[in-house]
Amino acid sequence: MRRATVAALLLFATLSLVLTYPLSLHLADAVEDRQDALLNVWITAWDGHQLLSDPVRLFDANIFAPYPRTLAYSELLLGNGLLALPITAATGNPVLGYNVALLLSFVLSGFGTYLLVLKLTRSPGAGIVAGAIFAFSSYRMTNLAQAQLLTTQWMPFALLVLVQLMRRPRPRHVATFVLFFCLQALSSFYYAILLALAVLAFVI
Repeated sequence: MRRATVAALLLFATLSLVLTYPLSLHLADAVEDRQDALLNVWITAWDGHQLLSDPVRLFDANIFAPYPRTLAYSELLLGNGLLALPITAATGNPVLGYNVALLLSFVLSGFGTYLLVLKLTRSPGAGIVAGAIFAFSSYRMTNLAQAQLLTTQWMPFALLVLVQLMRRPRPRHVATFVLFFCLQALSSFYYAILLALAVLAFVI
Protein backbone atom coordinates (compact mmCIF):
# COMPACT_ATOMS: atom_id res chain seq x y z
CA MET A 1 0.00 0.00 0.00
CA ARG A 2 2.88 2.38 0.78
CA ARG A 3 4.40 1.72 -2.63
CA ALA A 4 1.08 2.50 -4.31
CA THR A 5 0.83 5.74 -2.34
CA VAL A 6 4.31 6.86 -3.40
CA ALA A 7 3.52 5.91 -7.00
CA ALA A 8 0.31 7.99 -6.84
CA LEU A 9 2.21 11.01 -5.53
CA LEU A 10 4.79 10.71 -8.32
CA LEU A 11 2.01 10.33 -10.88
CA PHE A 12 0.29 13.53 -9.76
CA ALA A 13 3.61 15.38 -9.75
CA THR A 14 4.34 14.21 -13.31
CA LEU A 15 0.86 15.11 -14.53
CA SER A 16 1.18 18.55 -12.96
CA LEU A 17 4.38 19.25 -14.88
CA VAL A 18 3.05 17.89 -18.16
CA LEU A 19 -0.39 19.52 -18.06
CA THR A 20 0.91 22.97 -17.09
CA TYR A 21 3.39 23.01 -20.00
CA PRO A 22 4.88 25.40 -21.11
CA LEU A 23 4.62 27.20 -17.76
CA SER A 24 6.34 24.26 -16.04
CA LEU A 25 9.49 24.96 -18.10
CA HIS A 26 9.58 28.64 -17.04
CA LEU A 27 8.85 28.55 -13.34
CA ALA A 28 11.49 31.15 -12.51
CA ASP A 29 10.72 33.72 -15.21
CA ALA A 30 7.09 33.57 -16.36
CA VAL A 31 3.51 33.70 -15.11
CA GLU A 32 0.23 32.85 -16.77
CA ASP A 33 -0.77 36.47 -17.44
CA ARG A 34 0.23 40.02 -16.54
CA GLN A 35 -2.87 40.87 -14.57
CA ASP A 36 -4.26 38.46 -11.97
CA ALA A 37 -1.15 36.30 -11.91
CA LEU A 38 1.17 39.22 -11.14
CA LEU A 39 -1.20 40.46 -8.45
CA ASN A 40 -1.14 37.00 -6.90
CA VAL A 41 2.66 36.86 -7.11
CA TRP A 42 2.77 40.08 -5.11
CA ILE A 43 0.25 38.81 -2.52
CA THR A 44 2.17 35.55 -2.10
CA ALA A 45 5.48 37.39 -1.75
CA TRP A 46 3.98 39.90 0.70
CA ASP A 47 2.63 37.08 2.86
CA GLY A 48 6.08 35.52 3.10
CA HIS A 49 7.81 38.86 3.69
CA GLN A 50 5.50 39.88 6.53
CA LEU A 51 5.44 36.45 8.15
CA LEU A 52 9.22 36.68 8.52
CA SER A 53 9.53 40.37 9.36
CA ASP A 54 6.33 41.59 11.05
CA PRO A 55 3.52 38.97 11.19
CA VAL A 56 1.37 41.07 13.52
CA ARG A 57 1.00 43.65 10.72
CA LEU A 58 0.35 41.11 7.96
CA PHE A 59 -2.72 43.01 6.72
CA ASP A 60 -0.95 46.38 6.54
CA ALA A 61 0.24 45.87 2.98
CA ASN A 62 2.25 48.48 1.06
CA ILE A 63 -0.66 49.53 -1.18
CA PHE A 64 -3.42 52.15 -1.07
CA ALA A 65 -1.66 54.39 1.45
CA PRO A 66 -2.68 55.79 3.87
CA TYR A 67 -5.43 53.20 4.35
CA PRO A 68 -4.71 50.40 6.86
CA ARG A 69 -5.13 46.62 6.51
CA THR A 70 -5.23 46.83 2.71
CA LEU A 71 -4.29 43.17 2.23
CA ALA A 72 -7.91 42.42 3.18
CA TYR A 73 -9.03 44.08 -0.07
CA SER A 74 -8.23 40.86 -1.93
CA GLU A 75 -7.66 37.16 -1.27
CA LEU A 76 -5.04 36.43 1.39
CA LEU A 77 -3.51 33.37 -0.33
CA LEU A 78 -1.86 32.60 2.98
CA GLY A 79 -1.64 28.87 2.26
CA ASN A 80 0.20 29.65 -0.97
CA GLY A 81 2.41 32.10 0.85
CA LEU A 82 3.51 29.41 3.30
CA LEU A 83 4.26 26.98 0.46
CA ALA A 84 6.18 29.60 -1.51
CA LEU A 85 8.06 31.05 1.47
CA PRO A 86 11.03 28.60 1.56
CA ILE A 87 11.61 28.91 -2.20
CA THR A 88 11.28 32.69 -2.26
CA ALA A 89 13.48 33.11 0.82
CA ALA A 90 16.18 30.82 -0.57
CA THR A 91 16.24 32.23 -4.11
CA GLY A 92 14.97 35.79 -3.75
CA ASN A 93 12.66 35.04 -6.70
CA PRO A 94 8.97 35.55 -5.84
CA VAL A 95 7.88 34.34 -9.30
CA LEU A 96 9.58 30.99 -8.72
CA GLY A 97 8.03 30.70 -5.26
CA TYR A 98 4.59 31.52 -6.63
CA ASN A 99 4.84 29.02 -9.50
CA VAL A 100 6.07 26.25 -7.23
CA ALA A 101 3.07 26.87 -4.95
CA LEU A 102 0.83 26.83 -8.03
CA LEU A 103 2.24 23.46 -9.13
CA LEU A 104 1.88 22.10 -5.62
CA SER A 105 -1.81 23.02 -5.71
CA PHE A 106 -2.22 20.45 -8.49
CA VAL A 107 -0.04 17.81 -6.86
CA LEU A 108 -1.62 18.15 -3.42
CA SER A 109 -5.19 18.43 -4.74
CA GLY A 110 -4.75 15.15 -6.60
CA PHE A 111 -2.86 13.41 -3.82
CA GLY A 112 -5.21 14.59 -1.07
CA THR A 113 -8.22 13.36 -3.04
CA TYR A 114 -6.43 10.06 -3.67
CA LEU A 115 -5.89 9.59 0.08
CA LEU A 116 -9.50 10.54 0.89
CA VAL A 117 -11.00 8.14 -1.67
CA LEU A 118 -8.54 5.41 -0.68
CA LYS A 119 -9.65 5.81 2.93
CA LEU A 120 -13.32 5.55 1.95
CA THR A 121 -13.09 2.79 -0.68
CA ARG A 122 -9.74 1.04 -0.06
CA SER A 123 -9.25 1.16 -3.83
CA PRO A 124 -6.01 2.80 -5.10
CA GLY A 125 -7.44 2.84 -8.62
CA ALA A 126 -10.52 4.74 -7.52
CA GLY A 127 -8.29 7.16 -5.63
CA ILE A 128 -6.13 7.86 -8.69
CA VAL A 129 -9.16 8.42 -10.93
CA ALA A 130 -10.83 10.71 -8.39
CA GLY A 131 -7.60 12.59 -7.74
CA ALA A 132 -6.99 13.15 -11.44
CA ILE A 133 -10.55 14.37 -12.01
CA PHE A 134 -10.40 16.76 -9.08
CA ALA A 135 -6.90 18.13 -9.70
CA PHE A 136 -6.99 18.45 -13.47
CA SER A 137 -10.58 19.34 -14.23
CA SER A 138 -11.24 21.81 -17.03
CA TYR A 139 -12.29 24.36 -14.38
CA ARG A 140 -8.83 24.31 -12.82
CA MET A 141 -6.89 24.07 -16.09
CA THR A 142 -8.62 27.16 -17.49
CA ASN A 143 -7.94 29.26 -14.37
CA LEU A 144 -4.15 29.08 -14.16
CA ALA A 145 -3.90 32.82 -13.54
CA GLN A 146 -6.23 32.74 -10.52
CA ALA A 147 -4.28 31.16 -7.69
CA GLN A 148 -7.25 31.66 -5.37
CA LEU A 149 -9.30 29.35 -7.60
CA LEU A 150 -6.53 26.75 -7.82
CA THR A 151 -5.90 26.50 -4.11
CA THR A 152 -8.25 23.58 -3.51
CA GLN A 153 -5.66 21.24 -2.00
CA TRP A 154 -6.55 21.73 1.64
CA MET A 155 -10.18 20.60 1.17
CA PRO A 156 -9.56 16.87 0.61
CA PHE A 157 -7.05 16.80 3.46
CA ALA A 158 -9.57 18.47 5.78
CA LEU A 159 -12.24 15.93 4.81
CA LEU A 160 -9.77 13.06 5.21
CA VAL A 161 -8.99 14.12 8.77
CA LEU A 162 -12.72 14.65 9.40
CA VAL A 163 -13.30 10.98 8.48
CA GLN A 164 -10.64 9.95 10.98
CA LEU A 165 -12.07 12.31 13.59
CA MET A 166 -15.57 10.90 13.24
CA ARG A 167 -14.36 7.31 13.41
CA ARG A 168 -11.90 7.76 16.24
CA PRO A 169 -11.94 11.15 17.98
CA ARG A 170 -8.49 12.25 19.09
CA PRO A 171 -7.13 15.70 20.02
CA ARG A 172 -4.57 15.44 17.22
CA HIS A 173 -7.37 14.85 14.70
CA VAL A 174 -9.19 17.94 15.93
CA ALA A 175 -6.02 20.02 15.70
CA THR A 176 -5.17 18.73 12.23
CA PHE A 177 -8.69 19.33 10.95
CA VAL A 178 -8.65 22.90 12.26
CA LEU A 179 -5.24 23.44 10.63
CA PHE A 180 -6.38 22.27 7.18
CA PHE A 181 -9.68 24.13 7.44
CA CYS A 182 -7.90 27.36 8.35
CA LEU A 183 -5.33 26.92 5.57
CA GLN A 184 -8.19 26.57 3.08
CA ALA A 185 -10.16 29.47 4.51
CA LEU A 186 -7.11 31.77 4.52
CA SER A 187 -6.23 30.78 0.95
CA SER A 188 -9.61 31.44 -0.66
CA PHE A 189 -12.76 32.99 0.76
CA TYR A 190 -14.82 31.17 -1.88
CA TYR A 191 -13.58 27.77 -0.83
CA ALA A 192 -13.91 28.58 2.86
CA ILE A 193 -17.68 28.75 2.32
CA LEU A 194 -17.76 25.66 0.11
CA LEU A 195 -15.66 23.64 2.55
CA ALA A 196 -17.89 24.65 5.46
CA LEU A 197 -20.93 23.43 3.51
CA ALA A 198 -19.13 20.21 2.59
CA VAL A 199 -18.19 19.56 6.22
CA LEU A 200 -21.78 20.19 7.33
CA ALA A 201 -23.14 17.83 4.68
CA PHE A 202 -20.52 15.22 5.51
CA VAL A 203 -21.31 15.29 9.23
CA ILE A 204 -25.06 15.06 8.56
